[in-house]
Amino acid sequence: MGINTYAKMDQHESVRLHDHEHVCTKLQYSPEKYFELQIIKKPNYEILENCNTKSGKILIIFKPIDRTQCHEFPWQNYGKAFRCKECHASVKISNASKENEYIEILILNHECPFRQFDREKYFKFKNCKKCFKQKIIVSAKLYENSDGENYVILSNKEHVCESVKYIPFNNDIILRSPNIKVMKETSNGVGKMLSLQEYCQ
Repeated sequence: MGINTYAKMDQHESVRLHDHEHVCTKLQYSPEKYFELQIIKKPNYEILENCNTKSGKILIIFKPIDRTQCHEFPWQNYGKAFRCKECHASVKISNASKENEYIEILILNHECPFRQFDREKYFKFKNCKKCFKQKIIVSAKLYENSDGENYVILSNKEHVCESVKYIPFNNDIILRSPNIKVMKETSNGVGKMLSLQEYCQ
């Protein structure tokens, strides 16, 4: 009918009502119609790290009573949150890394289909399979220092598998000497590596 009314809650949880009166019919209050966000505690969920997802982390929420079924929430770096693989609902983690840690799915009635839980599939990489079969997880994490330079920190655990020949992707170009030239001294004082094509120009 073109009339808007609202109620606003402030930081002290006091409610302020809009001064417009309702013109709609009052409804019978039924508590069962309202739901709180579901709180999930351990061991009903698990965070897996150093796995084969894009970000290397995934949150697994098990189906109640049946831990062979689960929902998958991969970590999304751009949103800084675990999001459902199906509907992209996010999860809030409270009291992280503490004894009373718990999570909440920030959507009512999360009804995405459950998937078969298979821990091994999250650690299936193209190489290092022998390490995993012997329950050894070898990882490397990429970091960036204050100068914007990337560096890698290796885990303390060592490989038990043999190294394999590196096969580059089709769009990779590998240049080896004498097709490259390293210039230690340049006009701006910063060293530079040139490919043969750049150097010839």
